[in-house]
Amino acid sequence: MGLWGEHVVPRLADAMLRGREIGELRGLACSSLSGRVLELGFGGGLNIRWYPPEVSEVVAVEPSDVGWGLSQRRRARTDLSISRGFLDGQHLAAPDGAFDAVLSTFTLCTIPDVSQALAEARRVLKSDGRFVFLEHGLAPTP
Repeated sequence: MGLWGEHVVPRLADAMLRGREIGELRGLACSSLSGRVLELGFGGGLNIRWYPPEVSEVVAVEPSDVGWGLSQRRRARTDLSISRGFLDGQHLAAPDGAFDAVLSTFTLCTIPDVSQALAEARRVLKSDGRFVFLEHGLAPTP
């Protein structure tokens, strides 16, 4: 990943994506989650405070040791079961239908093969599971 990707990007993302306005958007994105959740690009754990009580477990996909380390304080402040399960969202070593939801916030632009990662997210979702995402960019509707 290199010095920039491993050390600088996780810290920049954590600092730039934790403001009030973005927090409100995170809250909206997370509000419908329940059960066992796979979070793509867990980073510094900025979604932790927004997980509703209906979430029983979070399995994190986080390739950066620095990003995972940044989440330590946030993970320590919650009773929610959070584990670092995978390092690569393009190749998830989880059985089909293992998760009730997959969450991705400000992550898809960082994945080299986003089509493969989305296919994997679909595969590990239960048939009635939810894929929830919050990304930057223009959308045709709110």
